[in-house]
Amino acid sequence: MKCAEIPAFLREDGSGKTRCKRLAEQLCGCDCEAESVEPNLSPGVIRNYEVLLRYVPLGHIDTDTRTIKPSLFSHAGQWGMSVDRNNYRTAESETQVKTEYVGVVQATADAVRAISDDLQRCFAVYDTALANNRAHADVCQIKFFTRSRDAEFRRRLGEKFLHQKPTWFEDGYIRDT
Repeated sequence: MKCAEIPAFLREDGSGKTRCKRLAEQLCGCDCEAESVEPNLSPGVIRNYEVLLRYVPLGHIDTDTRTIKPSLFSHAGQWGMSVDRNNYRTAESETQVKTEYVGVVQATADAVRAISDDLQRCFAVYDTALANNRAHADVCQIKFFTRSRDAEFRRRLGEKFLHQKPTWFEDGYIRDT
């Protein structure tokens, strides 16, 4: 598979729950992080220092404990976990996000890329700019283990995004999280 085929693969290829695994098998590594897979739409390669934003839909909040559920990060091992590159969001996209989501968590690309099993990186961050969102990127698990060990690595991914408190779009919507 060519790197330029990643966006279409993540959007359209077969069973969603295994896309990242099948992508990892076909790409054999992180080489595609070093190029823009949507050169006509993208602002360029995702640099390590870039801040990635993961938006929080209401369904990923435990309303009893007022915390974010681990499921917010499960797409990284399945379909591809959509994130936005903070420096490339537009005012229009920020307004739209605030109507569809209740909050946002953030991590740097290098924090995501640093998650490993001591031998190999576990996640890649791919530039997957969209026509209606040039800031779009996907985090995909690229190293797979047993089901429980995969969940542990996605928990570590969640910790990178939750190293600071979430930002809530509606003031007072959720307090003391």
